[in-house]
Amino acid sequence: MKRYTSYIKRLHKEVQIRCATLLRVLEITEMTTATAYQGLLQKYAPRLIRNERDHKRMLRDIGELMTHPKLSAAENELLNLLIHLVTQHEEPIDPMPDVPPDRMLAHLIEAKGVSQSEVAKAIGIPRSTISDVLTGRRQISKAN
Repeated sequence: MKRYTSYIKRLHKEVQIRCATLLRVLEITEMTTATAYQGLLQKYAPRLIRNERDHKRMLRDIGELMTHPKLSAAENELLNLLIHLVTQHEEPIDPMPDVPPDRMLAHLIEAKGVSQSEVAKAIGIPRSTISDVLTGRRQISKAN
C-alpha cells in the first residue's frame, strides 16, 4: 500500500509540473499572438473607412493577407477586423433590396438575356413551371 501511495504522489507531482509547463506555453503563445497582433495593427493601421481611398487601401490589405498560404492567429484576427470594417462601409452603399423571388427571377432572366425555356432546361424543370413562377401562380420552392 505504501508503495502505491508513493507512486501516486510522484505521479501527482509530475502532472502538476506538466500542467504548469503547459500553462506557461499557453501564456507565451498568448503573449506572442498579442505582440504579433500589435505589430500588424501598427503595420496596417486599420480604421473606419471615410472615403474611397481608405476603402481601396483596406481592400488591398485584405487581398494581401488572403495571399498568405497559412495565416497566423494574429493575421486571421486582423483579416476578420478588416473584412468587418469593409462590410460595415459597403452595406449602406449597396443594400440588398427586398425583392420578391418572382421579380428577382424575371430580372435575372432579362439581365442574362436567356429565355424561360433555357432556364427550365438548365435546371431540369418544365418551362410551364418557370412561367407559373413569373406570373405569380406558383411560388419558388425546392419541389419546383
